[in-house]
Amino acid sequence: MLSAVAIPGLPASATSRPRDDGATPESSADATPEPSDGATPELPAGTPAGRRFIGCRIDRTGRHLASVFDLSGRIRHDVPLPGRGHGFAADPATGAVAVFARRPGDWALVLDPATGRVSARLAAGADRHFYGHGAFSPDGAFLYTSENRFEDGAGVIGVWEAARDWRRVGEWPSHGVGPHEIRMSGRGTMLAVANGGVRTHPDTGRAKLNLDTMAPSLALMDTADGRLVRSVSFGPRLRRLSIRHLDTGRDGRILVAMQHQGARTDHVPLIAFERGGRLAPAPAPAGVTRRMRGYAGSVSFDASGGHVAASHPHAGIVSLWATRTARLLAVAALDDVCGVAPGMGNGSFIVTGADGHIASIDARTGESRTLARSDGSHWDNHLLALPVR
Repeated sequence: MLSAVAIPGLPASATSRPRDDGATPESSADATPEPSDGATPELPAGTPAGRRFIGCRIDRTGRHLASVFDLSGRIRHDVPLPGRGHGFAADPATGAVAVFARRPGDWALVLDPATGRVSARLAAGADRHFYGHGAFSPDGAFLYTSENRFEDGAGVIGVWEAARDWRRVGEWPSHGVGPHEIRMSGRGTMLAVANGGVRTHPDTGRAKLNLDTMAPSLALMDTADGRLVRSVSFGPRLRRLSIRHLDTGRDGRILVAMQHQGARTDHVPLIAFERGGRLAPAPAPAGVTRRMRGYAGSVSFDASGGHVAASHPHAGIVSLWATRTARLLAVAALDDVCGVAPGMGNGSFIVTGADGHIASIDARTGESRTLARSDGSHWDNHLLALPVR
């Protein structure tokens, strides 16, 4: 359910009330998948209005799915998954998408989002598990995966080659513990790695085993050989800020989202920008950061690179920022929100929630609008905007 929340520290005009047009779309989040029979969709994928997105969800029958939908909220394809999915990576060369198991899962699928056809299944290996994220090289030749070598807790980046039917051809150290989201950076010459710093082991589920010694970092690695180019962190005072999620801008700026491994009411930054070897936290009023409850989920630049959205599912809000000034612009209140992806225009974002909603948000005004909703469907943590081809 979407609702408005008063946020201490921001004027009332900066805290948006969602707008619901009232109409239920013809095809809700639990609609029968569109058959891949070559029929022309109502919103052609190659037009701005027909841009498509992919997210993981659980439907009303309990099935785990990767679902492709358009800006009307209509589901175009449902791809069954072996278990709960998490994040995605898009191949810039072919448009293929990799979907990754939620930690500590050991599978990943490569699929065609235009048809829903799965072309490959990757397995992490006996002493590895995936962390739910990955990235393709710019030419699509390689897929990189964030992994846990759980017997010694070392972070690993797996390297998989397309020409060898996605066979694993190598691995590199992540130069930290608990690598989570990874993104290409530096025109494809570097891999940005969010080393969360938190050690886990499958025998103890998702328990955090090293909070007293955790050392999160953002590592930039050379994609030619995995060499560490630079590593940045917040230092000892903020060492419990686990760096988890990333987005990369066209100007070389890296957007970072953190999850605080301390009291949820602590006044700590949860959004930061890295450029040129320095991590600069984005300031926000204490009332806002405490309302975020120490947790930032998905983060994304908009299509222009000038705005940023970050979801805070524990608080049911999305924070909206100006990239150049790192200034908080507005807070939109949407219950159970987590997935965030760029929409089609300046300041535009699409978001999904665990209560089944798909909504749009304008970062310039903080206004949100419901596109679709299904009480029987639960969207998971992340959302990917598919390239317009």
